Order: sequence, then C-alpha cells, then structure tokens
Amino acid sequence: MDKKRITFFNGRIIVFDGAMGSAIKMLEESAGVHYGKPEYQGCIEALNLFSPQAVEEIHAGFIGAGADVIETNTFGANSIVLAEYGLESRIVEINRAAVAIARKAAVSAGRKILVAGSIGPSTKMPSLGHIRFNDMAAAYRPQIRCFIEDQVDIITIETCQDILQVKTVLITINDVLKELGVPWEEQPLVMVSLTMEPTGVMLAGSDLPAALAVICPFGPDIVGLNCATGPAGMEEYLARLRDQFRGLVSLMPNAGMPVSLKGRTVYPESPEEFSNTLARFVEKYSIDIVGGCCGTTPDHIRAVAKKVNGLTKSTQRARACSGVVSSLYGAVTFKQDPAPFIIGERANATGSRKFRELLLTEKFEEVVAVASDQEKSGAHAVDVSLAYAGRNELADSETFYSLAGTMVRLPIVIDSTNPAALEIALKKLPGRSLINSVNLEDGGAKLRSICCLAARFKTPVIALTIDEKGMAVSCDQKLDVFRRIRKICSEEFGLSDGHVLYDFLTFTVGSGDSAYFNSAIDTLYAIQAAKKEFPAILTTLGVSNVSFGLSKEIRPFLNTVFLNLAIERGLDAAIIDSAKIIPSHAIPEKVRVLCTDLLLNHRAPDYDPLKELMAHFSTHQETAAEDIEAVARPPVEQIRHQILTGDKRGLTDVLDGCMAIKKPVEIINGDLIPAMKEVGDLFGSGKMQLPFVLQSAEVMKEAVRYLEKFMDKTEVVARKKLLIGTVAGDVHDIGKNLVSIIVSNNGFEVIDLGIKTPAARFIEAIREHKPHAVGMSGLLVQSANRMRENLEVFASNNITLPVLLGGAALTPAFVRDECKPVYKGTVIYCRDAFEGLNAMNNGKQERNIGQLSKPGRPVSNPLAYADESTRPIAPALTIPNSPFTGVRQIRTIPFAHIERFLNKEVLFRGRWGFRRGSLSAQAFQEQRLRVVEPAYASMKAMLIESNAFTPAISYGYFHCYSEGNTLRVLNTEGSVLVSFDFPRQSGAGHLCIADFFRQQTAGPDVVGILAVTLGNTLGKILHELYAQEKFKDYFLLHGLGVEVTDALAEEAHRIMREEMGIAKVIAQETVDIANQPYQGSRFAFGYPACPNLEENGKLLKLVNSEAIGVKLTESYQMEPEFSTTALVVHHPQARYFMV
Repeated sequence: MDKKRITFFNGRIIVFDGAMGSAIKMLEESAGVHYGKPEYQGCIEALNLFSPQAVEEIHAGFIGAGADVIETNTFGANSIVLAEYGLESRIVEINRAAVAIARKAAVSAGRKILVAGSIGPSTKMPSLGHIRFNDMAAAYRPQIRCFIEDQVDIITIETCQDILQVKTVLITINDVLKELGVPWEEQPLVMVSLTMEPTGVMLAGSDLPAALAVICPFGPDIVGLNCATGPAGMEEYLARLRDQFRGLVSLMPNAGMPVSLKGRTVYPESPEEFSNTLARFVEKYSIDIVGGCCGTTPDHIRAVAKKVNGLTKSTQRARACSGVVSSLYGAVTFKQDPAPFIIGERANATGSRKFRELLLTEKFEEVVAVASDQEKSGAHAVDVSLAYAGRNELADSETFYSLAGTMVRLPIVIDSTNPAALEIALKKLPGRSLINSVNLEDGGAKLRSICCLAARFKTPVIALTIDEKGMAVSCDQKLDVFRRIRKICSEEFGLSDGHVLYDFLTFTVGSGDSAYFNSAIDTLYAIQAAKKEFPAILTTLGVSNVSFGLSKEIRPFLNTVFLNLAIERGLDAAIIDSAKIIPSHAIPEKVRVLCTDLLLNHRAPDYDPLKELMAHFSTHQETAAEDIEAVARPPVEQIRHQILTGDKRGLTDVLDGCMAIKKPVEIINGDLIPAMKEVGDLFGSGKMQLPFVLQSAEVMKEAVRYLEKFMDKTEVVARKKLLIGTVAGDVHDIGKNLVSIIVSNNGFEVIDLGIKTPAARFIEAIREHKPHAVGMSGLLVQSANRMRENLEVFASNNITLPVLLGGAALTPAFVRDECKPVYKGTVIYCRDAFEGLNAMNNGKQERNIGQLSKPGRPVSNPLAYADESTRPIAPALTIPNSPFTGVRQIRTIPFAHIERFLNKEVLFRGRWGFRRGSLSAQAFQEQRLRVVEPAYASMKAMLIESNAFTPAISYGYFHCYSEGNTLRVLNTEGSVLVSFDFPRQSGAGHLCIADFFRQQTAGPDVVGILAVTLGNTLGKILHELYAQEKFKDYFLLHGLGVEVTDALAEEAHRIMREEMGIAKVIAQETVDIANQPYQGSRFAFGYPACPNLEENGKLLKLVNSEAIGVKLTESYQMEPEFSTTALVVHHPQARYFMV
C-alpha cells in the first residue's frame, strides 16, 4: 500500500517554491519584518511569531508564481539553532505557527497545494564530533513531532551536509511515527535533499553513493539535490542519482553561484537561464520535482513552472537499495565481480595479538590504524571485535568508534553480541555498517534484540547457523537453522534477503577427527542448497576456520582453495585476511590437489590427504608454480622470458647457454633488443606497468654488460646517440632518467647531461659527442618556456638536429605553436619515455602534433585578475586564535605520524604506474597483494634504514587582510610585511584565494604558512641507485619520496589545524585530504589555484625556510627536491579550485 499523498505526484512535474531566506532578506531591506526583540535579529524562524503576515505573503507569492508545494519557515527551527537566540524553549510554538501560516496560504490558493515541513542541517556535524547522536535526535524531535501531529504533507530534510545527521533525523522520524501510531498510508512523505559541494562530495566528505547507501534503506519517497551550486553544477550527479535511486528525484539549485556586488550578496542567474536549464534536466534525467534554493525568487519559480508545464514524465520506478554498505566516504556492494566481498579479520582483540596489545595499552589511534590498514591489502570492509576479558567493551566502543567514523575509509563490520555495544557503534558510525552477528543459541531472545537495532538503524546483519544445540555441523542441520533465522528476520523485522548475510560456518579439517571429515563439504553443500532454494540470499563465511590447527605454511594454501570452492557454489562474502590469499595460478598443482581432496574428503584406505599434505610441507618450501617451468625452457627462449619478467636469477648461466649457439652481438641484436621492444609493446597496450618495465631494463643492462666481456671491439656496432638533459633551473630528473633508461636499453647510446643544464652546455655537448638527436626535459611551466628559448639559441648556432621535448607542463599545442616556429630542425613532442624511444627509432620523422589539440598557449600561465567585485565568499564568522605569531621549526617527526596521510592509491597508480590496464580485476588484485604491497614495504624500509628520512617542518602564523586579489601579511606592529597576489577565476565561481580572508575594514584575519622537507640524503641515495643501474628501486623510491613529502605537509597541516582549534577530523588517507573532510586548506604555489611560482620566494623568506635547509633555484624551484610549501587557509569554505 502506498502513502496516499504520493498520488499528488503522479503524471506531472511538481514545482516547489523558492528561497525563503532570500525573500526575507529583501523584506528586511524594506523594513517589512519585525523580529520581536533585538536579540532575535537574524533568526528568521522567529518571524513565524512576530511577523506571520510577512511569511504568509512570501508563501502566497510563490503559490501565485506556480508552486505546487511550499515549505514552512522552519529551516533552523530546531533547539540547536534556536538556542543561539535564546528561543529553544519556544521550539514547539515556532514550528506550529510555521505550519499554520503555510497551511493558511495553501488553503487560500484555490487549488491543491502541499505543505512541506522544512528541516535544515543545524550548525552541528555529528560525523565530526560536534554533537552526539542522542543530543541531535533530541534537538530535532519536537520539530518532527509538530510536523507529524499537524499533518504536514511532506517532511523535507534539506541542505544535508553530513550523512550521520541525515540518518539521525530519519531514525527520529520513524521513532516518532511509531510512538504516535500513525498508519502507513496516512504518514507524510519523506524527502531528503543532499548538498554536494563543488569538490564532488558533501561537506563531511561523503560521495553520492555513500550518502545513498545510508538513505535508501529508510525508504524515503523523494531524494534530490539542493543548494551549494547553480543548476549547471549539479548535472554531474543527476545521472547517478536517477540510476541509483528509484523513487522521486528532486532538483533545487541556487540561482547561480553568489557574487558580492557593492557589499550585497547577489545570485546572478536570471529566471530565463535558470528555468531553461531545469527544463533540460527534467527531460534528460527524468527529474520529477523542481524548485529553487538560495537566490530564487517568485520570478524564477514562475519561469520554471511555465517551462515544465506539459513536459512528459518517466514512469516511477521501484526502489532497490539492499546489498550495500558504506563508510563516511564511500559505498561498497556485497555483490563483487569477481567475488567475494572481502571482510578483513585482523581488527580482532581475540584473534590478533597486535590488535589486542594496542587495545590493552589503550593506544586507540593505532588500534584504529590496524582496522584502516586492511584497505591496503584489498579488503572491502573491516570486521572489528573489541570484546576481550577484563576490558569494558562499552567504554572501548565509545572511544574506538568515535575515531573510526572519520579515520577508517572502509565500511565497518561491528563484531559483537552485546546489543549495548552495537548501539554505541551504530550511533557513532556515519555510514551503513554491518552487524556480526545473530544466532539462535538462546532460542532467539538476543537475535530479536539485535534485529530490533538492525531494523531501526536499517543495518544489515550476519546470521550464524547456531541454535540451542550449538553450531550446526551437517548440511541438513545448517539448512534447518538457516530457515528458522530467515523466517524471524523477514517476518518479524522486515529484514529481507538483501539485508542478511548467512554464515553456514565451517570447522577445521586439520584436526584428524573423523567427525569433521565432511565439515568443509557440508558447508559447501549448504551454501549451494540455500542459494538454490532462495536465490536472493547473501552468504558469507569465516574462511580461515577451515585450516585451524595446521601450520602457518599450509593454512594460506588450504584457505585459498576452500575460498575458491565456496565461490563456485555461490559464496558472496568472506571474512579472511586478504593479504594471505594466494593467487590461484601460483598454487602448485600437487598442493591444489591435496587441499581439494582434504576439503572434499576424498579419502581412501591407502590415502589420507591430510597426512599427505603435512608430509609434503615438511619436505617442500612451496613457491609459485611458474618458477618451476623455467628449467624446461631453451636458453634463447629463457633469456626472452627473463627480460619480460624482469628476472635476474641465473642470468649468466642462461647467457652462457645462449653463447653456445650464438655470438654475443647476435644475442643482443636478435634476442635482447627484440625482447625489450616486446616490453615496450606490452607497456603501450596496458599489459605491463612501468615498474616492471624498469625491472626488465635492469636485466637488459646486466645481460649486455656480461655479453660485452666476450665481444671483440670490431663487433661493437656504433649506436645512435641521444643527448639529453633537464633544462636550466629545473631540478627534477625523474622523467629524463626514465627516457635514458628506456632508450639506452633499446640499442641506443644516451649521453646524460643531468639537471639544470643551460643552453651553452647543450651546445658544447652537441659539438663534443655529435649526437643524432637532443632531448630536453622539465617539470615546470618555466621549463617549457626555457625549452623554447633554448631552441632559439640552437637556431642561432646553426644547429638543426632533431629535438625531443617532454615534461609535465608541456603540451602538444605549445610545442607546435611556440617551439616549432623558432627552430629550423625537427621538433618532436614526446608524451612519455616510450614516445621518446619511438622518435629515436623513426629518425627525423616528426609526429603530427597539429592534430593533438587546438592552438593555444597552455603553459604561458595567464593570471586572470578579474574584478574583485565578483568576490563570492562571505567572510568567516570567527577567526581562530593562533598560538603564536612568527615561525617555529619541528625536527622530530615519527614516520608513523606521516604514513597515515600517505596516499597509497596515488603512489601505486600515479607515481609507480601500477594500473589495471588490460588485467582482469582478480589478476590486478592479486598483483597488488603479491607485488605492490611488498614493494611498498621494501621501499619504506629502505627510506628509513638508509637515514633518508630526515623530516623537518618550519611553520608559523601571521595576521593579515585581503585587498582585492591580494593578501597583505602583517608584522607584529601591523605594517605590511609581504603581499601575495593571486589570480581569480574568470569563469563560474569567480574564486580567488584572497576571498577566504577578511578585508581590512572587518579587522585582522590570520594566515598560516609552512615549509617541509625530507632533507638532502634521499636525493643522494637516488643518485647512487641510478648510477648502480638499480632502475626499479630508483623509480619506486623516488615516487615514495614525493608522496611522503606531501604526507609530511599534511602532518604539518594537521598540527596547525589543531593549534588553531579547527581540527575536527584527522584525515587517515589522502583521498580524504582531497575531499577535505575538515576545516582548513593548504594551497601551494605552482598548483591550479595559485600557479605563479615566483610568489613562492616570498613565502620561503617569510617562513625562514633556510632554517630547515630549503632554498630556491633561479627558476623558483626548491632544493632539496623533496620539499614543499603552503599557505594554510582556515576559512570553512576554503576548497581547492582551478583558475
């Protein structure tokens, strides 16, 4: 049965009203409202008591413009907001008056108008620890009760910025409806309207799928978007919202992005522009409801109503939201492809000694880190069990989950049988968690208690096949208990198949007890039979129980084989240490057979697979099966294989075998170079990542060096030469070195001039070495301009050699439009090292760069100093207190403090190049577990043990003010010490960093500055690795150094946020940092919001960077290379943007 009010939405597009606050602001300017008392000024909800006629006129204006639904003037009518004006005792009076005013306006309309009770986000964010769940629920309860008792048509939870606040309100609505006994068909519709920031997430850091994972299980009738941006800024979310939510979808944007004109905040989008965009979205994305938020007037609503009148509407679709869990930041579905959904098991006080010891010593941040770290090994969720003898589980839950809600990116599986502990966790965690577990051990009393919680919080549960007799052993027993639990969950609590994961349990097959010979196969049969009987159910399993009691050498193999067998029979999820899953292809065939026979009880009178398996491991140290195959390959085929796999083992023996049938020069030209070409092809097709390419290059280098010992001088063929260097002023050499490695290992000679190479040195080397081509590299915008200048110098010296240009700031258009015209010879743009190799192979053949992009000067760095009157950001309401003025240094920083901010996804994919490419999802995941994580551990150890990690921070605070697009930094006497000039966006947003600071007339603001460095040692070690031709280690350690430097800057940022009193969240991963789930941003010169590197010189002087050994090159680059700086901005709206 549907709620009766839903029929109002059938067959047409419904129009909501516009901005109540903007309308009241206009009345204030004409003295058309009265707040009752001076202390109530600014509390627009007070107008329901003191200027009801003004509120009614606003409603009437929107109804006259064509609105079908009007919202009550109650956005801030909760006790949290009203307490700021001393009005909290009048909360019921204010809300009842608001409903009465809206109802009166609706009745006077002469047509059917719905009244929506508006609930705003308050000023507290529970996810960030501003307020506890119970306190927030109590703050909203009187307002919600008024709406239900006074029979509003819709309860609208709008401008939602924190999913824990949304969840709290939804639970409170359901609680009040249950208390009042309102029949389903008489209940008001429920609408949730999210506010997505321009950064792509809600203010607390949640992406759209994370928010929907929490909201959808509550069954709201309407979900949509409002506020934060104009219509255009919402488009990127509409397709996903329409696809993921099957109910009514609403859209209520601002009238564009606000700008400041002559001291007034103005929303610039005209009614015509606004309505045209909304009408287009209605048709394109099947939007059901449209309206307006900030800045939208009756004229906007009138234009919208006219445009959507008569537009066709899609058929309403059924909601389907089960099978999803989430953290604050993101959502994960139980149905993974490939299966299974992996639940990490290491955060367990009983099962993990490390976790237990940290818990017992109450090192809770490190306890949380154990849970968070399981994302790194491929887990989709993390099981957390805090119960331990002698510990207070409730107190531990309070502390742990207060931290975990923001520090753990994975959804959390709350592993407890204590309903009170479960309730604490559910009230602390912003996302949609999973309860582990329920059973029938006591006949169902505790199961029903926990299912009540699950139904209230809309949380899925894991159900174990345990009844009054104990753990079900046989297949039939497991199925009987399963059916009993399923009946209770579905019929008594409405927990459908998508909301329960059934664990059919398994016992160890390693005990030798004949009673359990069939334990694994009974579990497999039970999964298969239950899936056949109820195809929609979800299943899970504690996989490692099957190998309990066996040696640590056997367990990973047996667990992996059992997991694969269970997946074949329909297993959806597995509780397992994902780091110990062995790639299927790497399990030796004999071990696989023995494990399978043991699990499926393939015993015979003369064959016991358990004994055979134990005997085998007592005499074998198993390795991947593919390593055994090398023995059978002919030497020529084996050398190709070792190049492709980057395997140096036994290399000289293989080369000796090759030289028995071939000359060394023939091996180089006929086998090694073609193998390296094959490596390049694999890289180009996405089938090999860059670290493996470098590993192959190391094998190539070593092979050539060995073969050259057996070659006569007459056999050495003259090779083409490439002269390469990083241009003057640029200290970055990683790109140049990659080109050198790749090109030199494909039959060419490379003369490397190093970094900061002036034009005169290039010319000198050209005359000395007579190369076939010249390569110039550089990371910076200035470096691209320096390349053009060098080409002019080359031309004036009559040099016409082919020139290869590459670097991060370089674009095809710049090469075509700026570089090619000033040089007589061939100029070739190279996107990466392999394009440099192609250029060398193709001689003077020039790439058709004219087709790569439109003409332009993308690296010329025009700074758009737009009119400051477009300033879109209101001043911060409060200025934090800085602990001191001036600068200080910190030199003792544990690596663990920095590692929590290290972004592994950027490191692995961006810096190291481990991307999926053409690999299957399973192969890519196995590669991460088998190769990438061990590489990280190795590089981290190298960084620390070689004393290359010598971090230092210099940071401080200064008073300041903004003037136009300039930030004026003051000394202690109030005089201007230095000024920073920033560009302003010329397009939508019109942002400028100066906007985040108060102007001089508003009083002084505060700015933070920082500089960090890892010191000089890391650069020296990298130079040694490169000289030793340890190319892979060089590349990996360099990438790690870059990310550790950024993590160090985030640690400095954290310290400064805490000192300023704005550290509400400690980010655990840099994905969080990019989403900024906290107040405060750090802006670095050379990046999109402030691209002018010359300003960095001012900052370094201000922060006294020389105290930590950081200085500037002539092109405004910092030395040592692993250093960075930032301006720290405290404004709550400060977010990263591009000019």
